[in-house]
Amino acid sequence: MAGKPDIEVWEPLRFLLGSWSGTCSGKPGNGRVERTYALVLNEQFIQVSGRSTFEPQEKNPDGEVHEELGFWSYDQIRGVHVYREFLAEGFVNRYVLESHDAAKLVLVTEAIENLPPDWQARTTFEIHGNDHFVETFELRKPDGDWDCYITTELRRAGA
Repeated sequence: MAGKPDIEVWEPLRFLLGSWSGTCSGKPGNGRVERTYALVLNEQFIQVSGRSTFEPQEKNPDGEVHEELGFWSYDQIRGVHVYREFLAEGFVNRYVLESHDAAKLVLVTEAIENLPPDWQARTTFEIHGNDHFVETFELRKPDGDWDCYITTELRRAGA
């Protein structure tokens, strides 16, 4: 029976907790990002909420606002961190934490809702200390190579 996770379960992700802001660039153009990570529901989950705003520009003449809500959990049966990401565009990504160390986290999807079958997404966090990280989001079509969609650079609010 599942109980409150051991505090060490969150160690690879603990640096994320708090509020972040920064910039992003990629296929939708250039934008500003605000994001928060918080332990919720008896510390069973880490909730992620974020908003990226892309002003009108040549790459994206109408601009756009991208919103996300996500939850990290720890699957005790499989012994793996799982991230479920819900995007305002209607996509739902279910990632597993494939690898992690003090400098990098790599998540790869095991399921994506609302994309053709066999597409994959990968998100890599390059950690530059407690107050700075760079996140790269990539997509891969079936039988294709990884293609960078967007890169985000975030700094801890107030740091």
